[in-house]
Amino acid sequence: MFKFYRDVVILFAIFFAYLMMAGGTTPIEGVIASLGAGCTFALLIAMFRAVIEVAREMMAEQKQAKEELQQKE
Repeated sequence: MFKFYRDVVILFAIFFAYLMMAGGTTPIEGVIASLGAGCTFALLIAMFRAVIEVAREMMAEQKQAKEELQQKE
């Protein structure tokens, strides 16, 4: 969970800095837009991390099953 909050803060800072430097938005609009973007992309990153973790677990299980078959032979 710590990684999620860390990602939100980092992405918030990046998006807020971009919006303030680009101009055209007030600071309040920048905060709101940056929070939304930070949360959205942090959730996307968390989803990718979960998918990668599941894929690694599946590969480890396949490797273990393969080793067990080789030991039986």
